[in-house]
Amino acid sequence: MEEWFYLIVPLLLYFLLGSTKFSAKKVTIIVIVSLIALVTFTRWYHAYKFGYSDINNWDVNFRKLVVTRMDSIMYGVLGAFLSLYYPSIWKKHPLKLLLIGFLIFSFDKYYYEPTHGIYLNYFYLTITPIATLMLLPALSQMKIQGGIIVKSITFISVISYSMYLLNLSPVQGYILPIVVDFSSAFFGKQLFQSGYAIYALYWVLTISLSFLLTSFFEQPITSLRDRFTFSAQKLDTAFKAAGESKP
Repeated sequence: MEEWFYLIVPLLLYFLLGSTKFSAKKVTIIVIVSLIALVTFTRWYHAYKFGYSDINNWDVNFRKLVVTRMDSIMYGVLGAFLSLYYPSIWKKHPLKLLLIGFLIFSFDKYYYEPTHGIYLNYFYLTITPIATLMLLPALSQMKIQGGIIVKSITFISVISYSMYLLNLSPVQGYILPIVVDFSSAFFGKQLFQSGYAIYALYWVLTISLSFLLTSFFEQPITSLRDRFTFSAQKLDTAFKAAGESKP
């Protein structure tokens, strides 16, 4: 879903900015509101038509569909839009919004049950990104100082995308069973009789492999963009200049 979002939305913004007389600000908010409304309506219609009551069917045919999930990232874009164009509103009630966001998350985790079909079909995939959006004003204003906790959080943040790519199918589905079987053959099966030992090994493998992937692939590939004429910074500057030149 993320890949489709990152392909479609920038192209849509670029097309509308070049083919209309609207400013970048107007084009952006039109795309944000339109996509959220369209995807939400599509999701509700999809839920009304199929009425998923089986959690597996819901997960595969509803939660994991691109057309029913693209709005989740757009709520983050909405947050970026507000922080850039309306900073006074963005910074007005950060702690209240943070508390509301945590309360929504608490309610969501408490109420998330496969038997609650109406909630899962109509509300769950909307409430979660809204709750996340409410956390962002406070988190974006946090003053961070050094220390082992901050360094640990920063380290995990840097390798988080690699962890997202590796944790499930590569590590949990393939690498972890091989390592467990190999280690058991040498050190005895009693080493991994405890689920805690396997869980700890899972995290060691995920973090270690994610660090390697980030260091030797992701960061070198990302640094290549600065070598091209149209770097991300130059494209952003050109986009803003084009938008500001319109009324």
